[in-house]
Amino acid sequence: MGPQPPDMKVRSAVQSRPLQLSFQPDFGPCNADKDEFSLKGEFSHTENLVTQPKLPRDMQILVGGGVEQVAMRIAAQHADIWNTSVGAQDDLEHKVSVLRGHAERLGRDHSEIRVSQPCLVTMVDDDAKVQPMVERAQKISRGLRSNSAGETALIGTPA
Repeated sequence: MGPQPPDMKVRSAVQSRPLQLSFQPDFGPCNADKDEFSLKGEFSHTENLVTQPKLPRDMQILVGGGVEQVAMRIAAQHADIWNTSVGAQDDLEHKVSVLRGHAERLGRDHSEIRVSQPCLVTMVDDDAKVQPMVERAQKISRGLRSNSAGETALIGTPA
């Protein structure tokens, strides 16, 4: 049997490393004192990178994702806004509770973190166009966790 993909926990941890690095106060693209910067990591190495214009350090940080032990912990530590991919409202309360728990363990006030949730809006001018637009929205959003015709969607006519 060929090589097996790493389990989800390992893969999520590896994928989160560059994100964690970007929150460091002297991260190259955001450090106004550096014209160039280099990154040396476990899987890649770059030298003499230049980013112009520099990114602002006071921008809002939005972290999205629902992996409880990785993305949500990063959001609890660094984010101003956490964007959930929860498609069912029944799951939202649990995920917000997990986010609050991470924030408390990290010594952060969870009220500092705003929660956002994607919502698909399908608005048409005629009732006869609603179903075709819903079907089109489902094709476009296929593969996303949110249900494009479910309880987090706004569908219909203005009337």
